[in-house]
Amino acid sequence: MAAGLNTFAGRAILIGLAIHAVLIPILFFSLLYIVKQSHEERFVNDVRKYSRFLADSFEIGGTVDSALLGSDGVYAELTEGDRRWLSALLADDSAQVYEEDFAFGEHGDHIYFLSMPVNMPGRQVVLKMGFNEQPTIEQVKTARQQLTVVLLLYLFVSIIALVLLSTRMTQPLRALQTASRNIANGQHSDQLRVDSQLTD
Repeated sequence: MAAGLNTFAGRAILIGLAIHAVLIPILFFSLLYIVKQSHEERFVNDVRKYSRFLADSFEIGGTVDSALLGSDGVYAELTEGDRRWLSALLADDSAQVYEEDFAFGEHGDHIYFLSMPVNMPGRQVVLKMGFNEQPTIEQVKTARQQLTVVLLLYLFVSIIALVLLSTRMTQPLRALQTASRNIANGQHSDQLRVDSQLTD
């Protein structure tokens, strides 16, 4: 019977571990998805608002160099038909053609590229901006590492709690087993009474 009681405690621990083995990955990937989406959406919203602000500022005489100052922008140019005005703050090899992005991480170049029309009557001027996605990627990576540490700590604490709880649950049963065995062997002074703190 002792083996059965030990098996009961072992099964309780195994069931708890099995539940955690299913729930923790679901929790991890769900939280990671939420964190990733929120960081990426915030990045896209911020750079689009900033680009719209810059495009509006060109209506009152802004310069293409000012587009890169005070921002995480890595590329800036104004276009009007076939004419292009690149920012002088760009490196010499930065005059490349980017594809416009409609979502974070498109095209695999880690540059979020977008175009904003500049409202100039009688002219078709477009502001083209590129923003570095790498800081946001690093933020998501850091969040993933922190989430991993938190969930591993949670799993460690849960395992300890499962072991302590299963031990506490089986102690009254072991005491009952011992008393019943003693009574069966003729020791009638023993009583079949077990105090359990679980029912307090």
